[in-house]
Amino acid sequence: MEDERKYIGFKKRFAAFVIDYVPISIIFMTIAYNVEGTFTVENVPEVYGFYLTALALYFIIFPVTPMQGTPGKYILNIKIINHAGKRISLIRSIGRFLAEIISYTLLGLGYIMIAVLKRSTGLHDLLAKTYVVQRKNGESGQST
Repeated sequence: MEDERKYIGFKKRFAAFVIDYVPISIIFMTIAYNVEGTFTVENVPEVYGFYLTALALYFIIFPVTPMQGTPGKYILNIKIINHAGKRISLIRSIGRFLAEIISYTLLGLGYIMIAVLKRSTGLHDLLAKTYVVQRKNGESGQST
């Protein structure tokens, strides 16, 4: 049986990341500016810790919802699935998020893998056994 999934490549996944990351960052940059007069969130410890926590929760919780991904992925009509094509569990989502930290700390090499591997999997996808795929026509992401 041939795999009917459409695996999502680097460009579309990066676009989803930008859709997710930019609004969150703007919010926290504004908070940092109001607290310390700087847009650099990392320079305001009381804001930076909350910012990192918010990002972690955002990227861990959304994939386990019926949307099966962040709002950025949902907007672009893509989702995260496990090897069986189902929604990922909370434990798998936490593991995927932690594996993304590894992808990032390896100078982004874990993300570059998305552009070259057959199923467009990054290091974090391989470690968490997940895939990012196109949502099927008519698939809303609403629970039934």
